[in-house]
Amino acid sequence: MKKQLMIFITLMLVGMLVLAACGGEEEATEVPATAAPAEQPTEAPTEEPTEEPMEEETTEEEMMDEKTIVDVAVENGSFTTLVAAVQAAGLVETLSGEGPFTVFAPTDDAFAALPEGTVEALLEDPEGALTDILLYHVAEGAVPAETVVTLDSVTTVQGEDVAIEVVDGQVVLNDSATVVITDVEASNGIIHVIDAVILPPSVVAAAEESAEPELSLTIWADDTRAPILAALAEEFEATYGVGLNVEQVMDIPDQLPIASPAGEGPDIFAWGHDRLGGWVESGLIAPIDLGAKSGDFVQVGLDAFTLGGELYGMPYAIENMALFRNADLVPDAPETWDELLAAGQALQESGDVTYAFALEDNGYKAYPVLTSFGGYVFGRSEDGTWMPEDLGVDSEGMIAAGNWIAENVAAGLISPNANDADTAQTLFASGETPFLMTGPWALAQFREATDLNYAISPFPSDGQPFAGVQGFMINAFSPNILLAQAFLTEFVATDEVMTELYVTGDRPSAFAPVLAATDDPDLEAFGVAGANAALMPAIPEMGAVWGSWNNAVILTITGEDTPENAFTTAATQIRDVLGSDLEGMVNVPGSYQAAAGCDGDWDPACEVTAMTEGDDGLFTSSHVLPAGDYEGKVALDGAWTTNYGVDGVADGDNYTFSLAADGTVSFSYDPATNILTITVE
Repeated sequence: MKKQLMIFITLMLVGMLVLAACGGEEEATEVPATAAPAEQPTEAPTEEPTEEPMEEETTEEEMMDEKTIVDVAVENGSFTTLVAAVQAAGLVETLSGEGPFTVFAPTDDAFAALPEGTVEALLEDPEGALTDILLYHVAEGAVPAETVVTLDSVTTVQGEDVAIEVVDGQVVLNDSATVVITDVEASNGIIHVIDAVILPPSVVAAAEESAEPELSLTIWADDTRAPILAALAEEFEATYGVGLNVEQVMDIPDQLPIASPAGEGPDIFAWGHDRLGGWVESGLIAPIDLGAKSGDFVQVGLDAFTLGGELYGMPYAIENMALFRNADLVPDAPETWDELLAAGQALQESGDVTYAFALEDNGYKAYPVLTSFGGYVFGRSEDGTWMPEDLGVDSEGMIAAGNWIAENVAAGLISPNANDADTAQTLFASGETPFLMTGPWALAQFREATDLNYAISPFPSDGQPFAGVQGFMINAFSPNILLAQAFLTEFVATDEVMTELYVTGDRPSAFAPVLAATDDPDLEAFGVAGANAALMPAIPEMGAVWGSWNNAVILTITGEDTPENAFTTAATQIRDVLGSDLEGMVNVPGSYQAAAGCDGDWDPACEVTAMTEGDDGLFTSSHVLPAGDYEGKVALDGAWTTNYGVDGVADGDNYTFSLAADGTVSFSYDPATNILTITVE
């Protein structure tokens, strides 16, 4: 490579010198391969000599060909940039290489046209980008102009191609450099002079990458919040020199447990507080200190993200459901569910609506009806603490509410097909039902329905909705926890950003200054409807409830199961999960678990990959896996709270292992050192 660079520099110098001799940057002309003949003499030629002929006088071109590259460069003195490059590369003594080569030689002006400081930076690192750039201007072999114009590209000594295009009779390289002089012959090749420095794609990519901040924060948010956060990137980078990467991720609860332990999760993510307990128990989220900003948030928002005396999130919005009614069809809010159904049935019988009532598809959405009949999820102690041991999913009130729903679906009053939010909301917006229970997330659709005159009121029969709080949380596996906290408190917890989040999200703000300035009758009505709302339980046990409970509600609405059987089955499933004792479990969660038989990867509670303690005190497990590359680490007690990576380091790097073919991997964990030994067979 060094010899090639030497040869390239040699040819490049020759090309520059010939250019200077031709008068600098001129119109592209073809320089002849031999010197032009002198004009015919005006005097008669002398007689032929009788003696031995004298040696013919050496032409200017021949003299130039005989000169060394260094001699020519020194004599000319016009190529300061190129000479400096040669000197920096330590090639002065070796510029005598053989060819042939074809050189696309930039002028001094071409080097000067590079961004300020570029040449200086290149000279400081002659063995780096400078070498790549110089070698990108030379190709092996002598390629005359007549051949160049027939090519689409040429491969350079540097290894990457230069694109060639003929535009208006001129040869253009990489859409940026024009050949201004062609076919300058030298002892070791051909030179084509160009008016701009061409850069290898790899150098351009490296420059772009280096221009990016070395450190960046990654945020996961939905399509509503993401653009608001992304708009803060420039200011954040200017302040901290840290980039901001905002990604739209809709299934955060599914992705977070997998990505975070693997080091692929976000630094910050936005979600509701209801998942808090499970994430804290699994060691997935870090405590947050809002400092002086704590006083700017409403207390219910802070309470929602507080667990065990620690704050784990910065709230930004509060939401609860309310009863929507078509005010043109039903002027007054019903006080009981029977009154609601009677009004709806009358409208149905008169042909004004299709259904008396639309019900959405899960336990959260149906909760106001369920609580009206005495249903509950978990009991609460006198001080308001949730009691997981008192599960109410199969309580008498829950089953009674289920029977009421099933009976009215069977009677045609409640739609059996309104099993998703979009369907139910469309029924209401189109006037096919006069009543719907939903939240502020539906306001945008209803406000756009110009023919819809809606009203918002509390639920009949003292139905109690859940209150949910949306907020930002910090990934416990993030290496940038303090920076993430600074971003939230200094850039998100502002009147401007919190107002944007409020306006875009159509939810009452959890930021007190914005809430105080809110003048929105709809959101005020939601506040009234949520006066008796209960914060969704954020205890870890709540994670075991949602799937089975939601399924029971759906089966009840669709009529696929009786309410009693549906809710009893759900409660049994939930108690089975809550009754499983993971304390003492030693596991190796990783990217191999799905292949080993787990429901997914990076699950510290998967019993399939749980290790067994031997008489020697070591914990072991073995799994048959397909060929591939895998990662994993040790986790204790079915959670991420206590985990060990390479060399037994707490919260350390993942172990890696590979199977060249289908085979068996065996793990051995020593609790004395916390070191995991991996054997592949």
